Amino acid sequence: MEPPASVPAAADPGPAELVELASEEAAAWAQWAESSNVGEIALEQLLADTRTLAARYLCEKPARVFRDTRALRNKIFALLEGHQHPRQSADLYMVAGYLCGLLAWMSSDLGQPRRADTQGRTAWLCAELAGHDTLRTWVLSTRSKIAFWDGRLKDAVTLARRGAELSPHGTAGVLLACQEADAWSRLGAAEETRAALGRTASTLQSAVEAWYLDSAPRRLALSPGALGD
Repeated sequence: MEPPASVPAAADPGPAELVELASEEAAAWAQWAESSNVGEIALEQLLADTRTLAARYLCEKPARVFRDTRALRNKIFALLEGHQHPRQSADLYMVAGYLCGLLAWMSSDLGQPRRADTQGRTAWLCAELAGHDTLRTWVLSTRSKIAFWDGRLKDAVTLARRGAELSPHGTAGVLLACQEADAWSRLGAAEETRAALGRTASTLQSAVEAWYLDSAPRRLALSPGALGD
């Protein structure tokens, strides 16, 4: 939907007519601003479809999953060319970023690292436009993986470190530290490798502790006697 055009005015409107025209323009614009080409349920479904594609990639032929991922990404690109509320735009950019990241990962696995890098850069742009640190972390990890297997080891280190600077929690932080260690090891930098491995161990310990604390209420609820005699 295009923004509303200005209401035509007389060549020399008087004060009362000018005030009336301005109020009509405000009402027309408000109607446009309130409209959206995507709803909350649709956004939820798009994110669910993205998770399904990621799961499918673990057990199905890559070419088929690639085609379906590309189709969903293009659907979201088309939505972003339309009009929606700013918060909905951010959610669409987030989903588009995850899909571009998936396409980057798949492209690398299919032996196309340069094409994968292009997808990775677009995924990063989406993460920036969405303002989404979790997506930023995952994209940097994906791009580090692509650089590593493309032989750009220093780039792999730089990307992994940029991801770690976002202080990711859980497995993302562990993966980034492992990726940095792998790249340093391939470069033959023993001291840097040991330092990265130390961060891996520390991050892993933090992830385990966080999981233990988060799961404590569930474990207590399921423990013998928790429900009474």
